[in-house]
Amino acid sequence: MGRLFLGFSMVCFVASACKNDSSVTEYRDDGDVSAAIAGNGASEALLAAGLVIDTSEQIHTQRKSWFAKNMVALSDADSGAAEPPAVPCQLNLQENGVLVPFALEEKMAYPLPQGRVVYCSSGKLSWAIQDISLREKVTKLGVNDSELEKVSFFRVPLDQPNSFAALTETNDGVVVIFEGISNFARQNSLDAESVVAGLLAHELGQIRELRKDNQTNLKSAHERLRSACLVKSKSVASDAATRNRRVDGCRTSMMLNTRQAKYAADQFVVEVMGRKKYAVGIRPTELGKFFRSLSSTGRDVGDPHPDAIDRAIQFERNLERVGINLLTGGVMRAGESDEKKN
Repeated sequence: MGRLFLGFSMVCFVASACKNDSSVTEYRDDGDVSAAIAGNGASEALLAAGLVIDTSEQIHTQRKSWFAKNMVALSDADSGAAEPPAVPCQLNLQENGVLVPFALEEKMAYPLPQGRVVYCSSGKLSWAIQDISLREKVTKLGVNDSELEKVSFFRVPLDQPNSFAALTETNDGVVVIFEGISNFARQNSLDAESVVAGLLAHELGQIRELRKDNQTNLKSAHERLRSACLVKSKSVASDAATRNRRVDGCRTSMMLNTRQAKYAADQFVVEVMGRKKYAVGIRPTELGKFFRSLSSTGRDVGDPHPDAIDRAIQFERNLERVGINLLTGGVMRAGESDEKKN
């Protein structure tokens, strides 16, 4: 099947909606986004969108359920068992010559195999905003140029407190942050700028983990999910009980990252913060407070997120190990600069 994906320069030319500044304006052409996604095979689009881990446990559980239902429906596509999507953001994608209904859920964002990001809001598909200013935030924190190589940053105008990272098969990193993170931080009396910078660094840590061993983790995850989720039914059409079992099995297999990998990404944040210790305008301890504010109630038994309190405690202890003063919130006290020079 030929690729129909519209390159970024073509999108700007057709829409005349892009600006030559530090960010790409939000692009609200439902038909253009649909055309771009339709250029992917259904399984490729699903795997790209499913192989991420969300900051929000609730959204991550929602993503796993969405992923599993679509994957199982895709397995049954040639038997006619797939049901039309029941949500406004819906597409028809090709898979091995079969037209497959593909639903994107409301208030969710999805990376595409080519490295761009789309989201569904009020029943409309839109491009996420590619925002260079987010790169500047992590540079200010202490991330170096080599760690930012082949990484794009996207801002999603949705109110959920969420972020995630993804890696394409061409080794390009994608970091996505929802605007709801800043609102959530302020509602919890946290410094939003510090929380956003810390989370962006955490997502870069996720990308570093995914890139280890020449993407062995990513490739094995692709193979595992294809094996667990894209299994053709022996019968012409699965009964409801069989389909439910397959959906549950697919959901439990969606474990690209482990708790250990999540902690490793947190440790990357500590490593970065330790390089400057007192980055101007950044409070390193705010990220630990953010972790504490995350609810662990009603969590999915298969969710790879660490316990929020344990995670915050470990993060704060590691900050102390690299010389960051927890009592001052990581903010340099008056006269401390002169003391350090002496």
